[in-house]
This record gives sequence, structure tokens and C-alpha cells, in this order.
Amino acid sequence: MWFRERREVRARRMRLSEVADNVGARSGVVLGEKRTGGAGIGSSPVSLVILTLRPGVEDEVARTQIDAAVAVGYVRPPTPPCGKGQSCSFHGQPDLPMLTIETYSPGERFSFFQPVPDGHTGVIVSLSQHASARRRSGVAFGVATTGEVTTPTVRLRRKDFDAALLDLLCDAVLTGHEARR
Repeated sequence: MWFRERREVRARRMRLSEVADNVGARSGVVLGEKRTGGAGIGSSPVSLVILTLRPGVEDEVARTQIDAAVAVGYVRPPTPPCGKGQSCSFHGQPDLPMLTIETYSPGERFSFFQPVPDGHTGVIVSLSQHASARRRSGVAFGVATTGEVTTPTVRLRRKDFDAALLDLLCDAVLTGHEARR
């Protein structure tokens, strides 16, 4: 139902906003904040992008932002993580959305705003999260037979994987054929 999908999208957007607050993404002067995704199809990724202007040197501001992300549960990236217009990304963290931090030094223009003023650093924090596959089957099974050769294909989510399940599926589909497991 569409209202259930909208509720899930709203919950994912609220989760992104909560994580943004926890990592200090809105520290300094917020120049812009944009939410995207989730419209139409509930499984599309949602994202939150926050542009801020912060007092301080680029390396110190980046280090502070990274420390805040690590305090929330993200794994510290290798050094040097970002700086000079580069970004550092945190992804693959369980129960946390993908996080990207970009920093811009004084004089550099970031996004559609004026150049960063002296004594400040421009920071763009992006968070994105894909929908979970909670209501979908964790098992995909297919069989292709060419001549006398039958090839099964099985895809399982890690938490659904069970060798007994694989044996049961192969036995059910390949009955009467010599099966190679």
C-alpha cells in the first residue's frame, strides 16, 4: 500500500536527520539542506545533503567532523581522510547510512554558493540510505537445463543461508537428475 511506503520513507528520512544531528552535520552556519529520494517507489534511496560554513582551518574542521562520525559508530577512514576538496566516505557500516564528508578551504567555491570566506571552511555532509529488504524473500532459486546438464542457481541472504535448505532445494528440483553440489 502506498501509505505504508510513505511511512517507511518518512522513517528513513527521520533516521538520516537523527544521524546528521548525532555527527554534528549542522554545526556552524547552515547554508542549505536538501532531502531527495523516496518519492514514488518506497525502495528508492533517500538522501540528505547539508551545506555548512564553519570557523577554522580545513584540516581541523575535517578532523572534528570525522571524530564525531567515529563517536557515533562509523569506522575511522585511513589517513589522510579528506582535505583540499577531497571527500571521505563511510559506508558498509551496520545500521548506519552511508556518510560522505567534503571540505573546502577559504577562497574555494563549493556548490552554488560564494567562495568560502577567510578563516572558515565549507563543509558538505551527505547521508544516504537504501530501503531494507525486510518484506522480500531472502532466497532466489533458478534451474537451467541444456541437453542433459542441469545447473541450479541459488542466491541467499547471509542470515537466511543454511546448508540444509540448499540440500532440500536441490533435491526437490533435481529429482531424477544427477546433482553436483
